[in-house]
Amino acid sequence: MRQQKFRYNAAITVAAVVAFFGAVPLATSRAYLLPVALVPLLIAVWGWRAGTDVSPAGLRIRALFGSRLVPWSHVSALVPADRKRVYAVLTTGRQVRLPAVGAAELAAFSEVAAAKAAAPEKTDDTETAQ
Repeated sequence: MRQQKFRYNAAITVAAVVAFFGAVPLATSRAYLLPVALVPLLIAVWGWRAGTDVSPAGLRIRALFGSRLVPWSHVSALVPADRKRVYAVLTTGRQVRLPAVGAAELAAFSEVAAAKAAAPEKTDDTETAQ
């Protein structure tokens, strides 16, 4: 089973790059306005990078600067909040938002979950014949 990637629309990154070029004249006019040009760049990087990767190992949740792997053993349910937001409910009861995943994409998760169920992990309590 191969990994599936869910990302935001590339139009976010394109719009942020256009906004960066629009902000350059303002940012270069005064030194204290220089951070104005950083905002569109950060949005462009976030739009390009943020999302959710689904694999048999679990869910990799990517943000602007980092990522987090949530193994399937820690996920108790996937819950759609509305058409555009889906949360992973962890075994601890905590909810984690899955970026770039909407309710319509939940069907794609079933393929990975079925592959995971077909090849269960070895547990520590399995006895080996000696």
